Amino acid sequence: MSSLHALAVVPIVRLLKNITAIVQKAEDQAKTNGIDPQDYIKGQLHPDMKDFAFQIYYLTENAATLGSGVNPSIPTLDLQRVETTFPELIARLRRTVAYLEAIRPEDLDGREDDEKVLRVGPQGKRVEMRMSMRDYVQLLAHPNVYFHVVTAYDILRMKGVDIGKFDFLNAAGGITMTPIED
Repeated sequence: MSSLHALAVVPIVRLLKNITAIVQKAEDQAKTNGIDPQDYIKGQLHPDMKDFAFQIYYLTENAATLGSGVNPSIPTLDLQRVETTFPELIARLRRTVAYLEAIRPEDLDGREDDEKVLRVGPQGKRVEMRMSMRDYVQLLAHPNVYFHVVTAYDILRMKGVDIGKFDFLNAAGGITMTPIED
């Protein structure tokens, strides 16, 4: 069986490195094409959905709670929602990656079957959720981070940033991709 650290942290670090590279690509494309970066940063998929900056805020906040969500003795990362430019958002993503990379396997491993209790929802409609730490990571924490990464990606794509599936999967590199002739 894989360790909880390998399950919880490793794929999220990779995901954050990829979205960081995608955000850098969006910044570069805006500069090259004379596009106001705020057109991307304030972009929304739908009027009742949050903008691109919020997606970065929320995905980093959710990613950063993985460690302390499993082991409350791990200090939390202080993230304020103050970034309004591509360089600031990229710095926030990199801070989150560095924070996650500092979590040691022994900080999480062995807690797979510990119980996680969450109370969530709006006032008057709150619910209590109980699950194992393994389920917390796989069924709640990871999907929440992925949701906001995909939404951020989709906003940039909708705004015309030249990105595709390979960027989502490998923008930060690490997987060898060699063009082949069919």
